[in-house]
Amino acid sequence: MSFAAFTLFKEIKATPPKLFKAVQSVSLQSYGMYLMHMMMLPAWFGVMRPHLWSPLGIFATAAATYVSCYIVCLIASRIPVLRRAVG
Repeated sequence: MSFAAFTLFKEIKATPPKLFKAVQSVSLQSYGMYLMHMMMLPAWFGVMRPHLWSPLGIFATAAATYVSCYIVCLIASRIPVLRRAVG
């Protein structure tokens, strides 16, 4: 399935410029997000679990982890000393 998804995205020629920039930005931060997501996941899970119904809590935890990792990596990538740490 991964190969099929990669091939599908590779063949899409008419990507809107804003969508391309958003995907490219996430792509540039993906390694740093991968490295830090396990540090943020338990923290967000501890915040979400007592307040949300289980399936909604799982989705909210995943979304909060993804967004917060992206923001932290984006900020860290703009600081010269931290640029190497986030890839």
